[in-house]
Amino acid sequence: MAEIMSSDQFMQQVRGRESLEQFAAIYIPIVKKEFNASLLRHEMESRMGAHCDWKQMTQTVQRLQTPFVARMLALEAASSTPDGQEKSRNIPK
Repeated sequence: MAEIMSSDQFMQQVRGRESLEQFAAIYIPIVKKEFNASLLRHEMESRMGAHCDWKQMTQTVQRLQTPFVARMLALEAASSTPDGQEKSRNIPK
């Protein structure tokens, strides 16, 4: 998402006729406010507290901490690297 949003093409489409400086003066404060990590975390924790069964959440987290899930996550992360993408292209179908 960050790569797309920082591309020249995206910026031209979003900002329209405004100069980059004019656009940045408006856009950057909005993004900083709306994507504030501590605010998002607090909101997520509040919603989870209000709508989730903590016993079920604890069981789910325990299941996600198995070696199998850790290996799956490692493989997924490796597949997003340039080397991993090249290897996945060469897998016979």
